Amino acid sequence: MNTYTFHSDCNFNLQADLYLAKGPSRGKTVLYYHGGGLLAGTRKDFPSKYREMFLNAGYNFLAMDYLLAPESNLEHIISSGLWGISWFLSNWNSALSLDSNEYILFGRSAGAYLTLQLAAQIKKTGALNMPKALLLFYGYPSFLEPEFSLPNTHYASFPSISREAAFQTVNENPVSDMPNRERLLLYLYARQTGTWTELLGSQKELNAYSLSEAQLSLLPPSFLTASSGDMDVPFGISKKMGKLIPGSYFYPVYYMEHDFDSNLTRPEGQKAYEECFRWLELSL
Repeated sequence: MNTYTFHSDCNFNLQADLYLAKGPSRGKTVLYYHGGGLLAGTRKDFPSKYREMFLNAGYNFLAMDYLLAPESNLEHIISSGLWGISWFLSNWNSALSLDSNEYILFGRSAGAYLTLQLAAQIKKTGALNMPKALLLFYGYPSFLEPEFSLPNTHYASFPSISREAAFQTVNENPVSDMPNRERLLLYLYARQTGTWTELLGSQKELNAYSLSEAQLSLLPPSFLTASSGDMDVPFGISKKMGKLIPGSYFYPVYYMEHDFDSNLTRPEGQKAYEECFRWLELSL
């Protein structure tokens, strides 16, 4: 694994970790974006078990930083993701020594939201090469879902978090790497009070960075998966996206938590990735 540094438009250093494919390369690099509600998370959160599956299947794996809220708003968060893709496309040969600039965008939860936004922005502007495919694990295309701006009944059952306690880890300067455990109180507070979307940006930004059905219909083929037991993001969102994005496949999981693939003691996660690789084999 090698770590590289690139800049965002906020003149802030971001980093990416590159893992090279093992055995015959497929000539494609998976750009990975972590979850965490855009409030938290780290590029190092992806279980090594699944990363090895990508590498053994012949895919390079590039785990990306991006800016986080509330220190940065949605516009700057998405812009930081675009800077990362631009950096990859400019350096795939010279700095990264890869054999192709073809790439796949992969995100889990908020990372899947970011993946969708990045693909839509690239499609809109035409300034960068489009990804060959999207891998969307329990994601969402919009922050306009009513469930996101209302108190979440699941998190309401947890002990109540005060605003003072929630904001202890919020900084004045931009941040891009914040383990979920350090921002747990902030996320709990945001979901308990229904203020999650308020921490991400203005209503104008929420509207601007929420994809319509028409925008989804222009995206690359996608593999989607989510669990029916998800208490964070409605299961139906992924199911609906699977019908709207051309050439896509939705793989349902039943009765498990939001980030079901993080539970390495259960087989559901591995089965979802195996299904994902079968889809990639048939689609690309």
